[in-house]
Amino acid sequence: MKNILITGASGQLAMEIHQELNQSVTNNYIFTTRNELDVTNIDKVNAFFKKHKIELVINCAAYTNVNGSEIDKETANAVNHLAVKNIANVCTDHNSACIHLSTDYVFAGDKNTPY
Repeated sequence: MKNILITGASGQLAMEIHQELNQSVTNNYIFTTRNELDVTNIDKVNAFFKKHKIELVINCAAYTNVNGSEIDKETANAVNHLAVKNIANVCTDHNSACIHLSTDYVFAGDKNTPY
């Protein structure tokens, strides 16, 4: 049985994942909100990985308020950039896999060159 961390538990995507996995007992799913795990703090992410022996992360944590992101750029950057970097680095350190989910709201995905 694998220990799988799903961040952003109070968000729409993680709630949908939780509903789908609710019937599954094949793995140990750990859903966290920002109050339970501040993914913007690398020390807390690292400690959480050590404590729970995380093998896979499904990162659903995001600052999704587009208008709010224009006003509160610091928070948007912390959650949508720094936290992703923290999770990726800690996954590397612990030899854990990471699935990061996003949308095409900002980048439609139809360009033939990098964004």
